[in-house]
Amino acid sequence: MKNDKKKYYIPMEVTDETIKDFDIDPKDVRIHRIGNRTVRVIYVPATKEQYLEYMRPIWREQKRLKRHSDTVLLDNMNYGEETNTAFSDCIQSTETDEIIQALYKLLDELCEIDREIISLYFFENETETQIAEKIGIGQRCVNKRKNRILRNLKDKLSEYI
Repeated sequence: MKNDKKKYYIPMEVTDETIKDFDIDPKDVRIHRIGNRTVRVIYVPATKEQYLEYMRPIWREQKRLKRHSDTVLLDNMNYGEETNTAFSDCIQSTETDEIIQALYKLLDELCEIDREIISLYFFENETETQIAEKIGIGQRCVNKRKNRILRNLKDKLSEYI
């Protein structure tokens, strides 16, 4: 077992005032991304525990944003009802009707379990874990099926957009 002494650093955001007030060398200031913001920082030495405690909420938020980035097309759209206004504003109404009809047709072609996953995830806002418990399959299986369904819908709908 190797004994590595990895050093951990926490990025601390700095402004012009803090650089001046604390006499920070401008050469030590770096550009760093914290969450979804790009800021100027200095790196403060920390223990592994401090580093993990600082970074876990940031990682959790990044993962949440990544998880929901694929839901743009179907987000806030009710199956069988009017289209989302933000979605319909970007496309002319006749094209929107064609796209919506194509989406309904594609959703109807899904197998029962895939339709159930999409319905629970988008229209009832269930988590993958909750869906897995209801359907009786694993959460990772729900995740893979959901991503496959979204990829297929996106590919098939791309010809209409």
